[in-house]
Amino acid sequence: MARARSDRSRLPAPPPPPAAARRPGPSYGDPEEVAAVLADEIVGPLLTARPAPDDDFFALGGDSLAAAVVVGRVRDRFGVPVSLTEFLAEPTLARLAALVELATADKGIR
Repeated sequence: MARARSDRSRLPAPPPPPAAARRPGPSYGDPEEVAAVLADEIVGPLLTARPAPDDDFFALGGDSLAAAVVVGRVRDRFGVPVSLTEFLAEPTLARLAALVELATADKGIR
């Protein structure tokens, strides 16, 4: 039995995702708001407790694989790269928020 093939070039473009599907990002000029997003959406779900700004990521149950997931989620959520090496050098929420702020400043996002 022969299979029919679709000419993909003739298909309509998919519709854009609804604007309401993606929450707006935090104000990049507000480090406390960035830290809250990191704690609630990115770092917190991977740990045993919600981290305070100066809590050590590893002391709360994080590991190197979870740290790699964190920097990937930061890139996806904020649109900026954060170095895994820099996060591992000082694995706190405060430092991660500072790295996001530096990266957004370097990209000219405010």
